[in-house]
Amino acid sequence: MVTHRSSFNSSVVINTGVASVRGPYTHYLLLCDEIEAIDPGWLEHMLGYGQSADVGVVGALLIDGSDRVRHARLVIGLNGLSDTAYKDAPYRDSSSGYPGQEVSLLASRDVSAVSAACMLTRSDVFHRLNGFDERLAGVLNDVDYCLRASDLGYKIIQDAYAILLHTGDGAREADVDARHFEDARLFLERYHELIRKGDPYSPLLSRFTTSFPFDHLATRDRVHPPRTTRVVLPASTTTGRSTRFDAQRSDLPSRRPHHIGLSDASRRKTRP
Repeated sequence: MVTHRSSFNSSVVINTGVASVRGPYTHYLLLCDEIEAIDPGWLEHMLGYGQSADVGVVGALLIDGSDRVRHARLVIGLNGLSDTAYKDAPYRDSSSGYPGQEVSLLASRDVSAVSAACMLTRSDVFHRLNGFDERLAGVLNDVDYCLRASDLGYKIIQDAYAILLHTGDGAREADVDARHFEDARLFLERYHELIRKGDPYSPLLSRFTTSFPFDHLATRDRVHPPRTTRVVLPASTTTGRSTRFDAQRSDLPSRRPHHIGLSDASRRKTRP
């Protein structure tokens, strides 16, 4: 156990904790003492994403005791500098629950930032970034860390299947108020252009409410072309041929349930 006796600076606490670690670890798990596991397998699921060579950081979906969202990714420019997506929205992991805009609460995806309340990060990325910026003492340090990891070319993944309980009361500590003036000033100075343009993964959604309705006043510079994913399928066991295609993934919600790792035949069997 490492004890830190100086005035509270969460970045210093994290960096001091990591500096005390001995051993060839590939990943570090940052976990707030107010987080409780409610289902098995959450860490293994996060690590499944984290072991991909292009993934630098993985975050969890955090809910409170009333099954309301406490954290479901951090959005740049939301309510000013950055805020939590779907904060206080009702959540249930069933088809009758609130799925989020574009079903984003039910599907893991790459995002701009995740909360350090539960964050899995590659150890080599952490050391390349020299850890958390200790000038950001209490807020926005996790957002800054994720954005700097993105600048190195790594993806930030919000894992929709790693669901944990946040037992603390009140709002996320990264909510910015008058006590965090210096943190906010430094963050704004560093990312003012990104804040002006809006979150690159939510360019057409409102910046003024965490429920994310579409913003019909979005300017042209916030409209991004669709992302194209190249998929290479393994060789068929029957024909010996491989298939290559480019798929433009639509963000429109689907009526079908979310499936992971199922073949097309298996998906057809699960249709209502």
